[in-house]
Amino acid sequence: MFAIGGVGGFYIGKSVGFWENFRQSSKYQHDLEAYLLHGEVLMAHSERAFNAYIKEKPEIGIWALKGLIPELQILSTESTNKTIISQEDISLDLTLAYARLSKLYSKIGDQINANVCHEKALHYASKTGKYSSKLTNISEIMDFTEKIDKRMLKENKKI
Repeated sequence: MFAIGGVGGFYIGKSVGFWENFRQSSKYQHDLEAYLLHGEVLMAHSERAFNAYIKEKPEIGIWALKGLIPELQILSTESTNKTIISQEDISLDLTLAYARLSKLYSKIGDQINANVCHEKALHYASKTGKYSSKLTNISEIMDFTEKIDKRMLKENKKI
């Protein structure tokens, strides 16, 4: 009787393990689908927002960046599997978006919204993992953003 129970327990254990792996796989699949679904839209928004930030009037850059931020936030809430895109990477993108937005608000003399964006950039900078120790104040964030922008301009001369 013990042998039958042991064999039955073995198969039940295997079955539970299979279903747990399937559940984890389904979660990964859901995260992958969420990333791919928003990935195309996000790439288009990112490119459009960066081009507007660099080339257009500040008001147009503000409009474009304000359109990008909700897409990043959606990706942040839907993607919980770090193998697809990490929360730290999404936080870094949000940090850069808010830093760029604060720069544009400052250009048009809207210091209230610039300060709000500074606070949001600081908030997300604290969640960037390896960068969080280097992005502890708005000056460091703005310098970092400037370096990233220069690198992006150099790599994408078509902008």
